[in-house]
Amino acid sequence: STTDGKILKPNGRANPLFSVAVGSGQRLHCQGVARDVKLTIQGCQLCLDLYILSFHGSDVVLGVAGLATLGPVLTDLGTRQFEFSLHGTRYSWSGEPPIAVQPIQLHCLR
Repeated sequence: STTDGKILKPNGRANPLFSVAVGSGQRLHCQGVARDVKLTIQGCQLCLDLYILSFHGSDVVLGVAGLATLGPVLTDLGTRQFEFSLHGTRYSWSGEPPIAVQPIQLHCLR
Protein backbone atom coordinates (compact mmCIF):
# COMPACT_ATOMS: atom_id res chain seq x y z
CA SER A 1 0.00 0.00 0.00
CA THR A 2 1.10 3.61 -0.27
CA THR A 3 1.57 3.91 3.49
CA ASP A 4 3.94 0.96 3.45
CA GLY A 5 5.65 2.47 0.41
CA LYS A 6 6.45 5.63 2.36
CA ILE A 7 8.05 3.51 5.07
CA LEU A 8 10.09 1.54 2.49
CA LYS A 9 11.56 4.73 0.98
CA PRO A 10 11.86 3.77 -2.69
CA ASN A 11 15.46 3.98 -3.83
CA GLY A 12 15.00 6.60 -6.51
CA ARG A 13 15.25 4.37 -9.57
CA ALA A 14 12.93 5.26 -12.42
CA ASN A 15 9.33 4.39 -11.68
CA PRO A 16 7.82 1.82 -14.00
CA LEU A 17 4.81 3.10 -15.90
CA PHE A 18 2.02 0.57 -15.58
CA SER A 19 -1.32 0.00 -13.93
CA VAL A 20 -3.02 -3.05 -12.49
CA ALA A 21 -6.66 -4.02 -13.05
CA VAL A 22 -8.41 -5.19 -9.89
CA GLY A 23 -11.59 -7.22 -9.41
CA SER A 24 -13.85 -4.14 -9.28
CA GLY A 25 -12.64 -3.10 -12.73
CA GLN A 26 -10.70 -0.18 -11.29
CA ARG A 27 -7.10 0.38 -12.44
CA LEU A 28 -4.41 1.14 -9.85
CA HIS A 29 -1.37 3.04 -11.09
CA CYS A 30 2.12 2.17 -9.88
CA GLN A 31 3.43 4.99 -7.67
CA GLY A 32 7.01 3.79 -7.36
CA VAL A 33 9.21 0.80 -6.76
CA ALA A 34 11.26 -0.35 -3.79
CA ARG A 35 14.10 -2.58 -5.00
CA ASP A 36 15.58 -5.60 -3.24
CA VAL A 37 13.24 -5.52 -0.22
CA LYS A 38 13.94 -8.34 2.21
CA LEU A 39 10.77 -10.07 3.45
CA THR A 40 10.18 -13.03 5.72
CA ILE A 41 6.86 -14.74 5.07
CA GLN A 42 6.01 -17.69 7.33
CA GLY A 43 9.70 -18.50 7.80
CA CYS A 44 10.77 -18.03 4.16
CA GLN A 45 13.21 -15.21 3.45
CA LEU A 46 12.72 -13.48 0.09
CA CYS A 47 14.33 -10.49 -1.62
CA LEU A 48 11.89 -8.87 -4.06
CA ASP A 49 11.16 -5.65 -5.90
CA LEU A 50 7.91 -4.21 -4.50
CA TYR A 51 5.74 -2.00 -6.68
CA ILE A 52 3.79 0.60 -4.71
CA LEU A 53 0.06 0.68 -5.41
CA SER A 54 -2.72 2.48 -3.59
CA PHE A 55 -4.93 -0.29 -2.20
CA HIS A 56 -6.29 -1.41 1.16
CA GLY A 57 -6.68 -4.72 2.96
CA SER A 58 -3.21 -6.20 2.46
CA ASP A 59 0.31 -5.05 3.21
CA VAL A 60 1.93 -6.95 0.33
CA VAL A 61 0.54 -8.76 -2.70
CA LEU A 62 2.90 -11.11 -4.50
CA GLY A 63 2.39 -10.74 -8.22
CA VAL A 64 3.33 -13.15 -10.97
CA ALA A 65 6.93 -11.87 -11.15
CA GLY A 66 7.44 -12.42 -7.41
CA LEU A 67 5.75 -15.81 -7.40
CA ALA A 68 7.80 -16.92 -10.40
CA THR A 69 10.96 -16.64 -8.28
CA LEU A 70 9.63 -19.49 -6.12
CA GLY A 71 9.74 -22.04 -8.94
CA PRO A 72 7.06 -24.76 -9.20
CA VAL A 73 4.30 -24.44 -6.59
CA LEU A 74 1.40 -26.55 -5.39
CA THR A 75 -1.70 -24.62 -4.37
CA ASP A 76 -4.72 -26.15 -2.62
CA LEU A 77 -7.44 -23.51 -2.52
CA GLY A 78 -9.70 -25.74 -0.40
CA THR A 79 -7.22 -25.95 2.49
CA ARG A 80 -5.57 -22.59 1.74
CA GLN A 81 -2.12 -24.18 1.45
CA PHE A 82 0.67 -22.98 -0.85
CA GLU A 83 3.74 -25.25 -1.09
CA PHE A 84 7.08 -24.85 -2.84
CA SER A 85 10.80 -25.59 -2.50
CA LEU A 86 13.39 -22.82 -2.52
CA HIS A 87 17.15 -23.35 -2.28
CA GLY A 88 16.61 -26.93 -1.10
CA THR A 89 14.12 -26.06 1.65
CA ARG A 90 10.44 -27.02 1.44
CA TYR A 91 7.93 -24.37 2.54
CA SER A 92 4.22 -24.59 3.18
CA TRP A 93 2.35 -21.32 3.60
CA SER A 94 -1.06 -21.38 5.24
CA GLY A 95 -3.73 -18.87 4.32
CA GLU A 96 -5.98 -17.03 6.73
CA PRO A 97 -9.08 -18.94 7.86
CA PRO A 98 -12.32 -17.88 6.20
CA ILE A 99 -14.30 -15.14 7.89
CA ALA A 100 -17.53 -16.41 9.40
CA VAL A 101 -20.29 -14.36 7.78
CA GLN A 102 -23.22 -13.63 10.05
CA PRO A 103 -26.64 -12.64 8.69
CA ILE A 104 -27.52 -9.04 9.49
CA GLN A 105 -30.37 -8.35 11.90
CA LEU A 106 -33.13 -5.89 11.00
CA HIS A 107 -32.50 -3.74 14.10
CA CYS A 108 -28.89 -3.16 12.89
CA LEU A 109 -30.19 -1.32 9.83
CA ARG A 110 -31.95 1.43 11.79
